[in-house]
Amino acid sequence: MVVLNGAYIDYRKLKAILKERFKTQNPEVVLGVDGGTNHLESLGLTPTHILGDLDSIEHIDVYKEKFKEAEWIVYPIEKDYTDSELAFETAKSLGCNELVVIGAFGGRLDHMLGTILLLNRYSDGVDIELLDLQNQIRLIQGPLVYPLIKKEIPYRYVSLVPISNQVTGVYLDGFKYPLNNATIKLGETIGISNEVLKDHASVTLSSGKLLMIFSRDSEGPF
Repeated sequence: MVVLNGAYIDYRKLKAILKERFKTQNPEVVLGVDGGTNHLESLGLTPTHILGDLDSIEHIDVYKEKFKEAEWIVYPIEKDYTDSELAFETAKSLGCNELVVIGAFGGRLDHMLGTILLLNRYSDGVDIELLDLQNQIRLIQGPLVYPLIKKEIPYRYVSLVPISNQVTGVYLDGFKYPLNNATIKLGETIGISNEVLKDHASVTLSSGKLLMIFSRDSEGPF
């Protein structure tokens, strides 16, 4: 798990999502990334690593004592990579094949977009999802058939956003707005705000990459 320093609206609800996500297992690796370290205790998480330039950690001496069992990896403030990318690199070097990232949304738009687009680089061989109380994002790449079970979908809406020039052979089965061998080009919005209607549905791609985003309205039920 990667804990970034984004917007944390309700720790209790996010803890419930994480509990459901991990069931009875705790994450083997927990990376507190710079200011994300400030949120670890409130989420009931104990870090295995703390990394970044550490310029956003409050009460750093307190955390150094409290998390003295963690490995601290310190980088200079002026560097060629964001702390998020360094966290992804660290997770990769540790052999993580599944990664849940929280705190990626809210705050500065440049950092948020940069973190989302890291999926394009690091998702090969690694199942990565970014999540918060309102959204869950993962990258999928064709050729692929991605099955969906309605009762296991975290939020109401499903959106497909291309990040390659085009995504071909798109089939949406079991959706409110089905697609049949469609091509979705970069910048087109035909994949936005769909819903799964049937108990079992699927997304099929022949080629290309897209972000699959599950989301809910902020005022909707948790």
